[in-house]
Amino acid sequence: MPEPSFQFRLECDPKATQHIICAQPDDGYALAVVLKQTLAIRSDGSCVPADEQEPLELDFPRYEDLEPPAIAPTCWDSDMIAFKEATDVVLQGHAYSYGKRATVDADLSFGKISRTVRVHGDRPCSWSGNGPRFGPPEPFERIPLRYDRAYGGCDLTALARLGDGIAETFGPNEPAWGLDTCTHFHYPRNRSGTGFLVEASPESIEGMRVPNLEFPDDPVTPERLAVGHWRDWMPAPLPAAFDWYDPGWFPRIAYLGEAPLHRDNPGRVREIDRGWAPADLLRLPSITRAAHHAGFLQGASPGLAVRDFKPNTTFRLTNLSPGQPERVVKLPGKTPTVKLQLTASDRKKMKAHCNAVVLRPDDDRIILVWSARCKVDRPYFPQELAEMSWVVS
Repeated sequence: MPEPSFQFRLECDPKATQHIICAQPDDGYALAVVLKQTLAIRSDGSCVPADEQEPLELDFPRYEDLEPPAIAPTCWDSDMIAFKEATDVVLQGHAYSYGKRATVDADLSFGKISRTVRVHGDRPCSWSGNGPRFGPPEPFERIPLRYDRAYGGCDLTALARLGDGIAETFGPNEPAWGLDTCTHFHYPRNRSGTGFLVEASPESIEGMRVPNLEFPDDPVTPERLAVGHWRDWMPAPLPAAFDWYDPGWFPRIAYLGEAPLHRDNPGRVREIDRGWAPADLLRLPSITRAAHHAGFLQGASPGLAVRDFKPNTTFRLTNLSPGQPERVVKLPGKTPTVKLQLTASDRKKMKAHCNAVVLRPDDDRIILVWSARCKVDRPYFPQELAEMSWVVS
């Protein structure tokens, strides 16, 4: 499915939970009514409409504004990406130790999918002989499950020593490009993380936060912090989290045919091995040739964009809720239907597709983003869209 190439600049009420979009998701034009629904999770795990509804998000906001080359992870994927083929499943919150443990496994399970992130308390890092060494993790109460706590980030020592010619040449004149936050010394899978090094040295590890999050079968060890050369990042640890995944990170950016620079023969790509990305990921045509893979539109962590998502899905959370080591949450099982008044004589009935499910167990909330779509034979302009009406049932 090509990139939606026809879409007007979007404007809507900042408190709106519904909006209509005209775009070109494939060879023809389409309309989509985007709906955002916030549910409250009750004590028995069932969900009901919340008193306060989250408004639609047009942009890709970040958790904080940081001074480059540091960059915070995105805290939401634009709701205006209306033509997703799969459903993004995202969890935002914390891992809990309850009894002040130093390491726990946070697990999210639903359907046939189970994703475990191993969470360590803060670990000291020191230089020992010829390399870094981790001390034992400290007990913790809770730790954020954000990508800035996972492996990645920028090797500031290498950047200061070697510099990045592209960022230094074009960055001052084109600040909107963000070149100072995507240098050769940022980890392409997670530019917001911590622990990524090109070369390990006493200077490079000074004051460094050891990643708190890792996959149990892909641990972050002292020997794996440094990749040796900035092109040799493919074998480095996979960043572990459940949150939104930045559009500029690998593998998402590779769906545009724009994979970050790497060795010509990088060996095995573990996102492909795990079934999180297609086998031809590194051979997809560039967006400069007006093509891309639909996977770019999905904003969930790799492997958590789900096809054939069921609206009555049950989620099982382990060590992810305050006060509840084990928790079960079930969606209501209802799919919105939209009746769109295209013109005075043309009404279309559209069943919605679930674009995203965002679990926030800390707040007892789930946010659903739906997209009710229909094909149309021409583009519709903003003044026409403003005159359309619809009813959601």
